[in-house]
Amino acid sequence: MLVDNNQELHCTFLVYRGVKLDKEEFIKLKENQGNLISINGYLSTSRRKSLALNFAMKPTKRIDVFPVLFHIHCDIKHIDKNIIFADIHQFSQYPDEQEVLFDLNACFQIESIEEHESLQIIKLNLSNEGQQITKDYIKLTEQETEELSVSIVFGRLLCNLGEYDKSQKYFQQLLNDSNNEDHAWIEFNIGRALAFKGEWHEARKYYDRAYNRMMTSKPARIKDSAHVLNNIGVILDKQGKYNEALDYYQRALKIREKFYPVGHLDIATSLNNIGLVLSDQIRYDEALDYHQRALKIREKFYPVDHVDIATSLNNIGNILCNQGKYDEALKYYQRALNIDQKFHPSGHADIAYSLNNIGLVLSCQGKYDEALKYHQQALKIREKFYPSVHVDIATSLNNIGVILYNQGNYDEALNYHQRALKIREKYYPSGHVDIATSLNNIGLIVYYQGKYNEALDYHQRALKIQEKFYPSDHLDMATSLHNIGRILNRQGKYDEALDYYQRALKIREKFYPSGHIDIATSLHNIGKILNRQEKYDKALDYYQRALKMRKKCYPSGHVNIADSLNNIGICYENKNKQKMALDYYQHALAIYEKFLLAEHPRRQRTENIIRRLSKK
Repeated sequence: MLVDNNQELHCTFLVYRGVKLDKEEFIKLKENQGNLISINGYLSTSRRKSLALNFAMKPTKRIDVFPVLFHIHCDIKHIDKNIIFADIHQFSQYPDEQEVLFDLNACFQIESIEEHESLQIIKLNLSNEGQQITKDYIKLTEQETEELSVSIVFGRLLCNLGEYDKSQKYFQQLLNDSNNEDHAWIEFNIGRALAFKGEWHEARKYYDRAYNRMMTSKPARIKDSAHVLNNIGVILDKQGKYNEALDYYQRALKIREKFYPVGHLDIATSLNNIGLVLSDQIRYDEALDYHQRALKIREKFYPVDHVDIATSLNNIGNILCNQGKYDEALKYYQRALNIDQKFHPSGHADIAYSLNNIGLVLSCQGKYDEALKYHQQALKIREKFYPSVHVDIATSLNNIGVILYNQGNYDEALNYHQRALKIREKYYPSGHVDIATSLNNIGLIVYYQGKYNEALDYHQRALKIQEKFYPSDHLDMATSLHNIGRILNRQGKYDEALDYYQRALKIREKFYPSGHIDIATSLHNIGKILNRQEKYDKALDYYQRALKMRKKCYPSGHVNIADSLNNIGICYENKNKQKMALDYYQHALAIYEKFLLAEHPRRQRTENIIRRLSKK
């Protein structure tokens, strides 16, 4: 059991938590009065009742939720020492909140549920009776925190909760005030908090300090250094420095295989991370092998389904999705979702991640309505579990915006992308590649709204950020180059546009030697410029290459195939081959009718062309 340094938590105390619960959750609690509930996540509470009450009564547009105030009674004298909670107000940006944090799997007995002037008051007692759950959790995660002091474990818990600023401040204070603690681990965890905040350069400085301390100690702490090497690899991976990242991951794996027994979870972590960077390098078959090895270790180590197994399943699903094996990917994502829902019956951010992945694969299949439902479910969970400026909320907003854009609902899509951008800019004040993603997505929408200069500005801002964070040939930069080329094409600056398109194509062909849908997009758009320059035969060649690649990537059909067919039709019409043009337009329309709403601009435009040509 942890309390703060001033021992401000007395033998018996009350804390409060104000929330909105939907009807289903509230009924479940009501049906379990007198029973135990286990919190499958970190629980943030306050000693200030008024503050918690304000959260409970905060206005909302939703009509399906109840304002709930939890009264949580804690009697320290009768609580097992394995129950971990702490007063963390001194590490908070808002100490007046008087926050008390409970660790994973704290158990409470529901004493009573009462209604008071439209407010539901639920009284809970902190309980020992669920300690087997906690002991199982500790047993399963002890490998991660072995040989760490309680002080360092607590700071890691703050970071795992998403309280990165508090974790950083806590470890900074520990570094300044403590002579007994392990400074290498403290610096490592400061770096970890900074990395989660996206401050990669600062994080790297602390990782390097921690590594140097470990390697210059007598004897050198080789085993511990694997943690630092692994996390440096994570930063390099995020910066797009894939070869360097792979080197660090492999060094960490080599150490872990030397010092740990076969089947240790840290070995699985290294295998997992190598799989991630190989996937970033488009080396999917190799990546799949590493993720399958990680999955095998995790399935053997955990006696029952565990969230780490779900992580491996999601990663395998991601590779299959990138390979265009959407049905196989969907099976892995659904297995991951089933585990997450079993492990977190009351909901959790892990569930949102699996829902998000299912939404992505459905979107790739052109099943936008289904995909939208999954992304909305993910967003609902993330808004419940995270503070309002968390990056995962921005991810859900972004993905919903992408679907709305694909459905032609540009105004709605713009709103979602602007909300995502606002969160990302607030979360990453020093800049981040996710900000570039939002800028690019907004640029795409305002482009389709005919605001070409405004769109160009968004894409140029995105490219500038990417040039800061990535090497010169990163795939995300190809996206920005492509988007800029499209606007220049629309503005009639064909030679400039062609240059941007060809730069994007060069990067994509380097990363995707076996072909990829993004290469098809580059080929398609180069064809559009050549068509505008009246180089019809060359244009047809690019269009046909794009069509062939799209049919390979989308065996079940896709709107992009229709776009290729439509543009081949335009090319033939320009060559005065009306019959061939009409045939391609009709094939395009058949696909548009399958995937797009009747009012979608692309579908309507093709219908109008067919009517015009049919009259001739």
